[in-house]
Amino acid sequence: MKEKAADAETIHNHELIVKESEKRSVAALRYIPEKILHLCDHLAEGHLKPAKIYESAKEKCAELGIEVNFTLKDFQNRYRVDPAAVKAALDTTELFNYLKDKYASDTSRPFDQKIGSSGSIDDFFFVLPRGSDNFRLSKKIVLYDTKHGVTKYGFKVGTYSTVDNHGKTQISAVDAHRVEDEESFRWGFSVFTKNLGESPSIIFTDSDPAMKAAIAKEWPETIHLLCIFHLFKNFYEHCKKAFMGRDQEWSDIARRWWRLCKKSDSRFVPDFYSEWDSLADDIMTAAGPSIKDEKKRWLLQKWLNGMRDRANQWAACMTYQHMTFGIHSTQRAEAIHSVMQRRFADKNSTFLQLVKDLERMDAENDFRSKDAEFRENLRRNMQQTTGNSPNISPFGEGYGRDVTGHA
Repeated sequence: MKEKAADAETIHNHELIVKESEKRSVAALRYIPEKILHLCDHLAEGHLKPAKIYESAKEKCAELGIEVNFTLKDFQNRYRVDPAAVKAALDTTELFNYLKDKYASDTSRPFDQKIGSSGSIDDFFFVLPRGSDNFRLSKKIVLYDTKHGVTKYGFKVGTYSTVDNHGKTQISAVDAHRVEDEESFRWGFSVFTKNLGESPSIIFTDSDPAMKAAIAKEWPETIHLLCIFHLFKNFYEHCKKAFMGRDQEWSDIARRWWRLCKKSDSRFVPDFYSEWDSLADDIMTAAGPSIKDEKKRWLLQKWLNGMRDRANQWAACMTYQHMTFGIHSTQRAEAIHSVMQRRFADKNSTFLQLVKDLERMDAENDFRSKDAEFRENLRRNMQQTTGNSPNISPFGEGYGRDVTGHA
């Protein structure tokens, strides 16, 4: 018994801490009481600085008779402020004040935002002028594509592009996401439906799996078609390695892919799958000597099988049954993004700058569309009167082909 007592006495190799100030000097002994933690988190969501939250916590502890076993450093660590996040928060405050003013004078321009757990903006959405009208004029056919590098905060900006009755590309709505994942896309798609009143009848996207999952859950009735140019890029990345040093064979394979992709006769559907299987077999045969790794060959076969399973989303013999105004890719949306980066949007752009620049671009697109409508009506009326089809451009035949052609 004496030995056990002696052991018990030697468990502590330092003096026991008894003073509260001494307790607070040891990080392992400090903590923020559960009873006030919810209050502190709530204050942090309101963008209060750690020092203010700390003072409020002390006051609450005194009110509740709780021992203060924390320091300012604990709050600075827990509620560390990212300067970039502060700037983004200030920018979004300016943005939403601007959008509120616009909505007050034009209720066809709704907007929305999603606040993350840290209290900062994770996602936002807004409808451009005439966005709702453009959406309906397009028979609810939408191209959705995202672009990075167009704001200073690293957000991915997505455009919901449509085609008007003059074949011009218009932007109906825009969203932005801090993170591109299924949850963010679902939020954007649900807000689109809420603010424009309906979901798209057809949507074109790339092969992003998060987009695919979000569309299936939020817009189960929407026909989801895939961009054929993104698909060929994927086809190249997956299959070209099987033909290293055999350029002519690869050219033949690529031509066969495009033939299968673009043949639009619906009577070809029964033969499509047999021809696809033949193409896939030839690719795998070529991969034998070129791709030694068995796992890589298995992954290639899996990807080819996936392409086959999704053929109804990209093969013209199956997609041409849908009226799409001749759209078969997201190139129009990518052209919009190219114009954005070339003219105004870059990694130094604030959210508010981006929105204002998009509004200016939207106004220009609307002017071009109305100009095309005016010229077409004028040409039709003059033809009925004179029996000729006159050139109505004030600058001569062919004016504007290089600068006003739609994407």
